Amino acid sequence: MQLNRQLINGKNFMFNESGLENHKLHFTVIHPLFDEPEDKCDVENAAPMHITRSVKISLIALRAYLIIIILLAFYRMLVLAIR
Repeated sequence: MQLNRQLINGKNFMFNESGLENHKLHFTVIHPLFDEPEDKCDVENAAPMHITRSVKISLIALRAYLIIIILLAFYRMLVLAIR
């Protein structure tokens, strides 16, 4: 029985007369320090980002929450300082 090796979509397959016999994956691992550097995005030529109404409301609610929590923390510190 003779096996034929074929490379399909980057995966190594072993075929015989009856079809797929053995499936082996081979991956090449490259350490990030030895990899080719990627091209960086050009921020100056990027288009402005558009946000939806729900995202805008969520960001406003988050800002209000943070302001309230900071005010409560300062109030608690003031109460502890007066005692």
